[in-house]
Amino acid sequence: MGWYDFFIIRAGIGGQINALESGVSGGWGGSRTTRQFVEKFPADLTGIVSEFNPGKTYPKVYIPGSYQSTPFNGADSKNALTSSKSNKVYEGYRYFTQDNAEFVILRNPSSTLGGKLGDNGADGTLETGGANIKAGPKGLYYIKVDLNNNTYVLERQTWGVVGSATPGGWDTDTELTWNAELGYLTAKVELKTGDIKFRANKDWAVNLGDTGADGLLEAGGNDIKITKSGGYEIRLDLDSLTILMS
Repeated sequence: MGWYDFFIIRAGIGGQINALESGVSGGWGGSRTTRQFVEKFPADLTGIVSEFNPGKTYPKVYIPGSYQSTPFNGADSKNALTSSKSNKVYEGYRYFTQDNAEFVILRNPSSTLGGKLGDNGADGTLETGGANIKAGPKGLYYIKVDLNNNTYVLERQTWGVVGSATPGGWDTDTELTWNAELGYLTAKVELKTGDIKFRANKDWAVNLGDTGADGLLEAGGNDIKITKSGGYEIRLDLDSLTILMS
């Protein structure tokens, strides 16, 4: 299926299964249900659930730093930026909960930070064994590392959803906020039928759409179609460029 998956469940109840405990009022015979059955499902106003697309596996670099629960844990192989084009340009996002977070770049996981890359001059150029890279105020940061020329970009960003389906239309963003427990940007919003896109810093210079209608987002991708109005919870994973809407 595409981005949205729709499920209609029908089953016969028999054998050793207790129909009432399973939330069905008896053997199958039409559209029967009970409160117990309904309560097994989330209170979803739209009837639409879009799951995360698992995405693909890409080359990585690693970014241990002061923001980790174990600071500068270079052995954490999940703490990575990815190269979606396998061209030695690695990108990703990190939310720093404190001001002035620091980190370094590793080509491979290393508990001793062997071969680390840092920035001696705080000028965006990487040097082997260089000083820790420092962020500014706490928040969500876009990180890009280019190992073709040993440079990096570190940019603080805010994200929102806009479009004809949103309360603010194409001009006013509905803000996405960081959910530390989930590790995603999230928003609860009333949407109507129409289109949406995601953008950074209330500007179109950086925006995400879905060209294949497959839940995988692309920079400058196509508008995302909303075919049913209602209350939605949006979760945006900027590392894998995937979304979940329910």
